[in-house]
Amino acid sequence: MLALALVALALLLTVYPAAGAKDDQSKSKKQAADAYKKAYELILSKEYAKAQKEFAAYMEAYSDSRWYDDARYWYCYSFMQSTKDFEKAFNCFREFIKDHPNSEYREPAEENAVLIAKKLSRTDPIYKKYLDEIYATDEAEINRTLIMALIERGDEHTIVELYDETADAETRRWLVYALGDCESVVCKEKLLVIAKTDEDPENRRHAIYALSDSGDEVELVPIMIEILKTEEDPDIRRHTVYVLAESKDPAAVYTLIDIALEEGDSDMARAAAYALAETDHPDAREALEKLIRESKDPDIKRAALYSLFDDAGIEALGTLKDIALTDPEPDLRRAAVYAIAEMEQETAANALTEIFNTSDDIEVRRAALYGLANFDEEISVDLLRDAAVNADDEELARAAMYTLVEVIDEDQIGYVMEVYEKTPHREVRRTALHVILDAGGDQALPILAKVVKTETDPDLRTHAVRALGEVDDQDEAVKILADVARNDSSNRVRRAAIQVLGDIDSDAANDALFEIYRERSKKKQTD
Repeated sequence: MLALALVALALLLTVYPAAGAKDDQSKSKKQAADAYKKAYELILSKEYAKAQKEFAAYMEAYSDSRWYDDARYWYCYSFMQSTKDFEKAFNCFREFIKDHPNSEYREPAEENAVLIAKKLSRTDPIYKKYLDEIYATDEAEINRTLIMALIERGDEHTIVELYDETADAETRRWLVYALGDCESVVCKEKLLVIAKTDEDPENRRHAIYALSDSGDEVELVPIMIEILKTEEDPDIRRHTVYVLAESKDPAAVYTLIDIALEEGDSDMARAAAYALAETDHPDAREALEKLIRESKDPDIKRAALYSLFDDAGIEALGTLKDIALTDPEPDLRRAAVYAIAEMEQETAANALTEIFNTSDDIEVRRAALYGLANFDEEISVDLLRDAAVNADDEELARAAMYTLVEVIDEDQIGYVMEVYEKTPHREVRRTALHVILDAGGDQALPILAKVVKTETDPDLRTHAVRALGEVDDQDEAVKILADVARNDSSNRVRRAAIQVLGDIDSDAANDALFEIYRERSKKKQTD
């Protein structure tokens, strides 16, 4: 016991000064270091009862300290030395080992737990069972070390024999990895046997991993196809499907097509659909389109659709448009629209326009409008303006407004002005007006003058007032601002007009401010 303490003390003293020097920049870390040192000095002086209390206080106060696991070990150690309750001391070490498996104190904690278990096993069979498990684990570790030494020698016949003779599951997995690193025919043949017949699914899976990393596609594809025919584990079958997806062998592609179209397990069919998307074979795209058209499983259709539109060519446009307009699944209809929006051809823009004009699904129509923003040269802004003005659904009208803003040029602000003046939707009007005001310049002056006189929303009038300070025709702007400062119904809007007049550096603005001030002073005297 004393030897263990001295070993641990030597470990501590090798790191403690450096840690203290490193952490003394932080007051809290220095306090933690001082508290740890105080408690540990009680261990050195063998005042274990006091040490136990100090380490308990340390753990409560400094739970995030770098020395927390050290303190917890010494707490258990001082508890073991100061009490006759060995059962609690044993549990203290066991919980430490469980919570701190990578601590430098793990090994001494395990040895102390064994010492206590030997004492308690005389009267309690539970501790005898614990000791039996520990010794069995130690033996297994020795066997693994011995086997790994044999693996390092690299003799493929030895590795195969070891696999056949070893019962330990973890060691057998190590041997599978060793077989994967071995490039001889003997190792590959053994891996194939394991992949097809081993009782442990983990070993079969890792054997397939190793085979798939071999890089020999001529041999690999028939092996994977054969495994698919015999394997029952769904996870392994899915992995095999993904291995086939990496191949350009037509046999792999046609196997995936068969699974996607005919497999009863929907998870496998989805995996095959995603795998088909990774191949460049023309028949793969045709199979995906067939899945979308004919599958009764929405999840499989969705997998096929997403796989298809990840790299959708214009040849898929007809299928995607049909889905957008007719599929019973709303999310598939929208997904088809998004796929079309990723295309760059003018025919895709025409398809989105047709979808917008004919679909009775508001969400699909909105997605079509947003998709049209990618085709600013191919679409008619009249379509967007009309939708923003005439759409019954306000969200749809707003989508049209946002898309219109994305595609018009600076000299086409008149489209937005028309929306502002004609749309019945309040939020669309606000959006249009903000666009107009942000555009600034003399082209916005007429609408600004109209807004400050007719707009009922004081926030928008305030925004218009501030925009007047940015126009080129400052004389006209001063006239409008002076009128607002005198007559607007909102104090906030009038105040904003006065502030903008104050920012305009012109005689007209200065004269307007003095005139407004004299008028207000005169009115105050009259009142």
